[in-house]
Amino acid sequence: MHDEAAVALIKQFNDAFNDQYLEAVMAMMRDDCLFENTTPPPDGAQYKGKAAVRAAFEAFFQSSPQAHFDLEEVFTAGGRCVARWIYHWLGADGRPGHVRAWTYFACKRGRLSRSDLM
Repeated sequence: MHDEAAVALIKQFNDAFNDQYLEAVMAMMRDDCLFENTTPPPDGAQYKGKAAVRAAFEAFFQSSPQAHFDLEEVFTAGGRCVARWIYHWLGADGRPGHVRAWTYFACKRGRLSRSDLM
């Protein structure tokens, strides 16, 4: 996948994720996709395959309806991407919070095959 196409895919994925449009998010994922989350501590959980990844994203959307990721930068190299972002949320007390981190993506044939939060 060319770098420009990979960047476009990551931006499209981020937009769909922020809209919590699960069908669009999953349409960009390969059947053999892998999602590695940062929770639960200390090592996070791994979700393998489209059904497991879908369930993880759906649970996140339900538990975090105000969540929003602002992309800051996307770096690409040969179908691999790193996206640096700021994650914004509202706590149970209504107070806003944020954290800056990054995600590693692997892109194959125009779809995402791996997404690791760091």
